[in-house]
Amino acid sequence: MPDEVYQPAEDTFLLLDYLNQLEPDGQLLEVGTGSGLIAVKMAENGWQVTASDIHQESVEEAEELAVEKDVEVDFISSDLFGNIRGEYDLVVFNPPYLPGGDDVEGRTWKGGEKGVEITESFLEQVRDYLADGGRAVFVASSLSEIEGLEDCRKIRSTELWFETLYLMEFK
Repeated sequence: MPDEVYQPAEDTFLLLDYLNQLEPDGQLLEVGTGSGLIAVKMAENGWQVTASDIHQESVEEAEELAVEKDVEVDFISSDLFGNIRGEYDLVVFNPPYLPGGDDVEGRTWKGGEKGVEITESFLEQVRDYLADGGRAVFVASSLSEIEGLEDCRKIRSTELWFETLYLMEFK
């Protein structure tokens, strides 16, 4: 499995557990799909799903999962919103969120020096892709400087031995 494909872990399952409780309600965009697990599960739940990832290897693995599960997902290779078009009722993102430099090693988990630089870029752009009444949900870590994420609220959390993972909402 290529290093660029982020495999499901506690953060993925925190997000997925929350999303599985929602009634399907239109267009869902998953930014940073990784293995494609969330995109495929949401398509199985009845959402119209578009999913993207910066890594072509992730897009290809996610496409294989969608074929295996016999669901329709529109996969796009994109750096955040670079190749995304349209408006979405729900945008979900499990970003790289841990503090660390921008070297190639660890690029699936390093969110910048403060751990939130990629998330901040996402939040600056997501407004342009939300339908009226739409919202974004994303994962953040207690190890990152999340206090400065404006207009966001914590909606769920899970404790790990070394950090707390938060599910955040932006409307």
